[in-house]
Amino acid sequence: MRGFSGLNSTNRDDFKEYLNQSLEALEIKYGNEDLLGWWSKRSNAFPTLSKMVRDVLAIQASSLASEAAFSAASLAFWIKNLLKI
Repeated sequence: MRGFSGLNSTNRDDFKEYLNQSLEALEIKYGNEDLLGWWSKRSNAFPTLSKMVRDVLAIQASSLASEAAFSAASLAFWIKNLLKI
């Protein structure tokens, strides 16, 4: 993650403060929640944790790359088996 240099006292305090909050205090609702927006709104309360979470949430959730890798490996294995005949 960009700019993350390990857990220092500020980072730990930020995380502990988040864990000590109740769900009502954090205004967490169940269902369709805009997580990126939620963390953006709370960036002043949890600055370090907010940056870390937003970096993680920015990662695209897609299996396309892994599917392509498995497909290519499967094709290579198939060709290798054909050449053995």
